[in-house]
Amino acid sequence: MSQTPHIIGIIGGTGKMGRFFAKFFQEQGYRVLISGRSTSLTNQELVKKVDVVIVSVLIENTIKVIREIAPLLKSNQLLMDFTSLKVEPVKEMLKSSASVIGVHPLFGPTNSLANQIIILCPARAGKWLAWVNSIFEKGEAIVKILEPKEHDLLMSVIQGLTHFSNLALIETIAQSKVPLEKFLEYQSPVYRLKMILAARTLAQDSNLYGPLTIENPYSEKILKKYLEVVQNLVQIIQCKDLKKYEKNFCQASTYLKNFKETAQHESDYLIENVVALTSRKSGKVKKNMVKTSEVMKKNFSALGVLGPKNTHSDAAADAYLKIIPTFSSKYFFSSISGVIEAIEKGLIKEGIVPIENKLEGSIHETIDGIFRYNLFIQHIIRLPIHHMFVIMPDVNPKKIETIYSHPQVLAQCRKFLRKNYPKADLVETLSTVAAMQKIVCLKNSAAIGSMRAATDLHLKILAKNIEDNPYNVTDFAIVSKDKTPTKDHDRIGIAFYFTKNEPGALDSIFSEFATKKIDLTHIESRPAEKKFGEYVFFLDFKGNLNDELIKQALANIAKKTAEVKIIGAWKGA
Repeated sequence: MSQTPHIIGIIGGTGKMGRFFAKFFQEQGYRVLISGRSTSLTNQELVKKVDVVIVSVLIENTIKVIREIAPLLKSNQLLMDFTSLKVEPVKEMLKSSASVIGVHPLFGPTNSLANQIIILCPARAGKWLAWVNSIFEKGEAIVKILEPKEHDLLMSVIQGLTHFSNLALIETIAQSKVPLEKFLEYQSPVYRLKMILAARTLAQDSNLYGPLTIENPYSEKILKKYLEVVQNLVQIIQCKDLKKYEKNFCQASTYLKNFKETAQHESDYLIENVVALTSRKSGKVKKNMVKTSEVMKKNFSALGVLGPKNTHSDAAADAYLKIIPTFSSKYFFSSISGVIEAIEKGLIKEGIVPIENKLEGSIHETIDGIFRYNLFIQHIIRLPIHHMFVIMPDVNPKKIETIYSHPQVLAQCRKFLRKNYPKADLVETLSTVAAMQKIVCLKNSAAIGSMRAATDLHLKILAKNIEDNPYNVTDFAIVSKDKTPTKDHDRIGIAFYFTKNEPGALDSIFSEFATKKIDLTHIESRPAEKKFGEYVFFLDFKGNLNDELIKQALANIAKKTAEVKIIGAWKGA
């Protein structure tokens, strides 16, 4: 059993962050007391009246406040701080008799708690950790746990280095004597985006940002490393050494791994919206530009696709658009959940995602998302999957040491790899396209991917169709919130769960299909969220929703289950 407080006290509760969390805890049903410079309640009086004490003051005042209240705390209380540094505050809090958890909300008080990161540093948490974790998760925050030392080291890079480089960028531009107006007038959208993010830092209070770097014990080391890197790059440019520049570029690119793809897609979206916003302000909005930049606002102009470009999902999307040319463009997402959540939020009308590979089985992220968000499968596109073994044109095939690809693809090409490259290191990537992009900057490496991507990236194909099973196919689902089935559909998908699993319950469902001679084509169960019982069952079967026998079967299944959802109706692939 975790402990549950009756009263929460926030020292510094009159500040912006203090007020934000006071409101949050009150909305969760807790009584909240606050103390601050303008309150009649002192910090010492607050400590004596509450179960949980939270220190939410400026970094430079945190240690002083903790030292003042530490002797007053008892073993049945919890002491937390909301400071951006953790080693020293946690060290001081441990001098009290209370349970201790360091807390770092990685956001400002103007944001919602939902989807924001909160880092916990449990030092002497006891039974309190479960409560702290659950209360923040109720607010839909993303809770992470770190040791204080690891936290401060990470923050020296994530916060300190980032803020430092933003300040250095703006100061350098200012000292270059280029007027701001000229800089803004001639910059492209991508450089404007960089300027926006740097300027955002300087729009904040220096008393908040300065201590993040100055007080962090790891800042000096990481900033010295930053200066070394900058000086090295300056020397490369002074010597006009393009080869060294390319080497540094590739080293940095390799560190980013699959994030390069994500950054490309997300920044494309941000840039499009920056273009649209600046165009509106200037009154120069072009009709065709509004369509592109408004993709994520006005729905329906683009098909959502699991990216990046040239993946099998991209090829399946092209196949779908040839059959039903509803959309004028495609919008790439970095994950299946990204596509599904965009549909659920009404940001796009339809998306295409892989739902089943005939060798690897169902794509659980897809079927779980369709069920959770109550979406509907409109069409199925079946795509044969063939894999190519590719290298950069200047790579010697006999010297290949590392082979990159998606884990499923590596598994599907085991025989080829064992026969031809038994000693090569196999490295997994987020997608086959990521694998191909990766080898551009690496020597003695190869990748496995599609003919489409290899051609687009100008790679040399050493071997074609290297998959173990030549009959490998993947089904891709066209998913929408629209539950209007096509008239000619002959496949139906449903999902259901029981209030309580009992012997014979599932058999009674199957009997509905057996007695009515309805052909089941797919059966699967998935562990369920608590509100959906123990398991969710997914069934595909032949038929049309207008058939009377199908209607009867679905009506009877609804009576025997806690809930049944029709998750799709499509023409058999």
